[in-house]
Amino acid sequence: MTIATKTIGILLAAGESRRMNGREKQMEHVGDIPAIRHAAIQMIQSRIGRVVVVAAADKPHHFDALSDLEVEVLKVDTQNEGMGGSLRAAVVAYPNADRYVIALADMPDVSTDLIVRLNAAADRAQRPCIVRPRSNDGRFGHPVIFDGSFAADLMTCAGDTGAANVIKHNSDNLVYVDVGGSLPVDLDTQYAWQQWRDFQSKTD
Repeated sequence: MTIATKTIGILLAAGESRRMNGREKQMEHVGDIPAIRHAAIQMIQSRIGRVVVVAAADKPHHFDALSDLEVEVLKVDTQNEGMGGSLRAAVVAYPNADRYVIALADMPDVSTDLIVRLNAAADRAQRPCIVRPRSNDGRFGHPVIFDGSFAADLMTCAGDTGAANVIKHNSDNLVYVDVGGSLPVDLDTQYAWQQWRDFQSKTD
């Protein structure tokens, strides 16, 4: 079994929240903390290694939400390029990782356990791979893990599709982790956040 010795967790949190009607999805509360902080904590607790949060340079209050956490903040001005620009900036800044664990700050249902399971699957693969969670009905989601050998490809990412083209062109390298009936979803409207909170209140 080949285990990555230098893993970089990349939390993409520089989105412009265009569909939030003036609110910022990074600062929506998950429990009693901002979503950006909640997502960073899940990555830290998974013990994957170094955690880098990609945040918009003009949002210092986002940095403040992370100030006492063991993360590195990569301040970017690529947020108008979409998720792909943020991902590209992160990989350019950390080009020599053995593995990249990519997560999104607006997915509050991504848990430490899920990250650990995906990372373990990458360990077991014994080959360069891309690891994705998969639901019972065949849908795919986030987080996504990339072997470090895909760094050059990730440096070409642009636009809101993120690394979709990298995944598409390397389908033979995909490894799936079955997660059951549902996948974490990104919450990018106020309505989606309210629906999520309503569901949480019913299940608590």
